[in-house]
Amino acid sequence: MIERGVTGLAVAVLHDPAGPHDPPDRIDSLRQAEAFAAALERLGCRPALVPFVADLAAVRARIAELRPAAVANLAESLAGLERLAFCAAALAEALRIPCTGNPSAALLASTGKSAVKRRLLMAGLPTAPWLAHDPRPGDAAPDFSAGPARFLIKPEDEHGSVGIGPDALVTALDRAHLLELLHGRETRLGLPCLAETFLSGREFAVSILQGPEGPEALPVAEMRFLAPKETTVLTYASKWREESRDCASTRRRFPADEPRLTLRLQDLALSAWRVLGLAGYARLDFRLDAEGAPQIIDVNANPCLAPDAGFAAAAARAGLDYDTLAGRILRAALGWPDEAAPTGDCGALRWRQAVNAGDAEAVRRLAEATGFFNADEVAIAGELVQEHLAKGEASGYFFIFAEDDRGLAGYACYGPVPGSQDSYDLYWIAVDPARQGGGLGGGLLARAEADMAARGAGGVYAETASRGQYGPTRRFYERHGYAVAARLAGFYAADDDKIIYHKRVRGARPEHA
Repeated sequence: MIERGVTGLAVAVLHDPAGPHDPPDRIDSLRQAEAFAAALERLGCRPALVPFVADLAAVRARIAELRPAAVANLAESLAGLERLAFCAAALAEALRIPCTGNPSAALLASTGKSAVKRRLLMAGLPTAPWLAHDPRPGDAAPDFSAGPARFLIKPEDEHGSVGIGPDALVTALDRAHLLELLHGRETRLGLPCLAETFLSGREFAVSILQGPEGPEALPVAEMRFLAPKETTVLTYASKWREESRDCASTRRRFPADEPRLTLRLQDLALSAWRVLGLAGYARLDFRLDAEGAPQIIDVNANPCLAPDAGFAAAAARAGLDYDTLAGRILRAALGWPDEAAPTGDCGALRWRQAVNAGDAEAVRRLAEATGFFNADEVAIAGELVQEHLAKGEASGYFFIFAEDDRGLAGYACYGPVPGSQDSYDLYWIAVDPARQGGGLGGGLLARAEADMAARGAGGVYAETASRGQYGPTRRFYERHGYAVAARLAGFYAADDDKIIYHKRVRGARPEHA
């Protein structure tokens, strides 16, 4: 198999140095590098393995000798410290060489588990309560109101279940007791740790892969815990010691009969990807709480890419064999060589009303690209999609999506006005800048109005601002039969009014009804 756009390219494959007596997770780092390099070679590249050692001058000299077109970053630590793994991407960036996976800033920002959980909370994303090594105001503190609670104590900066054994699952009587258990485990491991509220529900992993049009959530994997019953967490032995009872008691499966849960997990993962500024590929881990709601328990911006690891398994489930996966990861770093450049002709439009996983992220990207909406408004646009994914039509939010060969070209969001007899709000209508001026906005509006009328709408209301930037928006509504129903002076700012437009729609009830 020869991959377009990468044939003949030299690629430096950075990996952790490993010897025969190193622990299995370190040895696996070398094995994944060998497998990834072999895949690149089958794709027509010229890969070379480069151990990422603490002597950065030596690593730099080796890279300079290879003169690679790209760096494949599979390094998971530096000098044995995972917190320094970002240095591999940082070195490639300093040398101005395209690098696979996440940029150094995202790798560093996603290393400390407590710091990640704080960013998730600030973005309104769910994560299990915890007690940090260095607690901060605003942390989601553990709840002892119902008495003793169970916690999983795990290292702040490590992945791959490093430092997690059966004794990491503890029961604490109160906060003081939990602090005592936390500090005791830190002393034994020699690592800063956090104590996360243990969620006894099912565990899932969502792998995300960068595509030409943005991140794509791969099929959701569930980790099943078999007998013995006490094996309810992924321990170090579960992942790395094939002869262990823990390993024999865990199985990965891909559920295919729970679409709503799958969509919710994928959308949360894509939302976290955006919040954390991730790129290339990543994996997010979830547990269900007592109410069955997903909670993010880990974000791995540098997951293992070994052929037998979870990421490759999810890719295979999506129809991507290992060589294809390697090619996509490399081509993403190179800017998708040989991809057709976007043009004004983006292909035929495809219309749908069903809301899918990933739509929230696509809607946020589209709203942001228009340049008309601030960060809070962009976030709200995505939240309405998430609300529909969580509750379906009971959410009161309905959608029309228009897609072309590049992805989401435009969309409209609308719903009934609570407490009214037959009034509907047109919450959002947005069109990709590449598609503007071609009538797509009018097409979206017409389809949305027809659907609202079919649902019993008598009138549609739409709101916009009076400032000059929104002149085209006002003219758009007026061209399509909307009239000003109200004007609220100084609503948005002293010189920026809210203008409310109204239109009767086909199929509306008679005025005297």
